[in-house]
Amino acid sequence: MEKWKFTAVSSLALVLFMGCSSDQPTFNPNNKGIVVVEGKPYRVPLEANYSTQPFRSSNDKGVLKGRQAGLDCRKGDISWISSNVQKAAQEAAGKGDVNLAASIVLAAPRKGQIGCAHPLSKKEYEYYRGKQ
Repeated sequence: MEKWKFTAVSSLALVLFMGCSSDQPTFNPNNKGIVVVEGKPYRVPLEANYSTQPFRSSNDKGVLKGRQAGLDCRKGDISWISSNVQKAAQEAAGKGDVNLAASIVLAAPRKGQIGCAHPLSKKEYEYYRGKQ
């Protein structure tokens, strides 16, 4: 009887875990929408948080950090970060684990979960608006 209970409970836990893990939405950096920042249109991934101010110079702290991480960041761009990555980093920092928070953010570029968006030209903007 004990063996049967253990097997039943284990099976139920496994089914619940499989159901939860397979139904979770994943972040797709290629699924983008148009946002307007300071009058200029940008394409950023849906489910990402983005900066509300473009980088003001090529020596902007965000531009330099982005380039160090291997991103194509430049003057006039805005940065974006997956809301899941931002939340995980904020939770780690809130618990006082700044090393974990930093490692989460540093791993994000390799996973395509952080980046820079360039302003769209008028032609690009019209093209993407037509596709929506």
